[in-house]
Amino acid sequence: MEQQLNGLGKTIMAADPARIRLDQTVKNVLAYKPLLARIFKEVVEFTTNTDDPVKYGNIKKVYSIWICTETAQKRANSIEKYAVKREFLVGSNTDEPRYDIMNAIVINISGKHDVENTDNELIRLLTDLFDERMNGAEKVAKLKEKYGLRVTREVEREVSEMCTYASAIEKKGIENGLKALVRSLKEFISEFDPLYQAVIRNEEYANVSRDKVREYFDELDGE
Repeated sequence: MEQQLNGLGKTIMAADPARIRLDQTVKNVLAYKPLLARIFKEVVEFTTNTDDPVKYGNIKKVYSIWICTETAQKRANSIEKYAVKREFLVGSNTDEPRYDIMNAIVINISGKHDVENTDNELIRLLTDLFDERMNGAEKVAKLKEKYGLRVTREVEREVSEMCTYASAIEKKGIENGLKALVRSLKEFISEFDPLYQAVIRNEEYANVSRDKVREYFDELDGE
């Protein structure tokens, strides 16, 4: 008997495996203790007598830390804090001061990878880490040489995988967009050569090969 999938199950089954793996790989990289310590030192309030707040720090509040890697320029290169305050609705203790019990931290990274207007090292570090123009080896070299991080072989592998999955997703997005463009143009242009000329007039696909466009052109004929 075939089991019926609920909404979450259908979403999981339909999800792009590369996106799932990329998400997990990014989490693995950010969980690396020396990198996590840099983030904590910048945004978390804690008391410690050591340089390793991840291991020994006494964190005062609950934190939810978000890193936005494609932020619009007007908010780029900024770190924001949103506080949730405790209030007694019943049984108020007026002798006890109110205080923030949770902080949400949002680190906004420029979608254009522009760090000219900031001297904040954490923002610069994360901008380099998520810059898709650099490959894994270049990112690892910067983490070591520019930011002084001790990078293990495991983290080197995770950074390399992160770049690989991100490139695969970007390539798939471009290809899906090209196929959609060919589909829409074919509604009005039935011959291949004029359609190809129309495709390459689009700046994003100016260098696409005739063979790739022909592949989608012929594929749509069979639908």
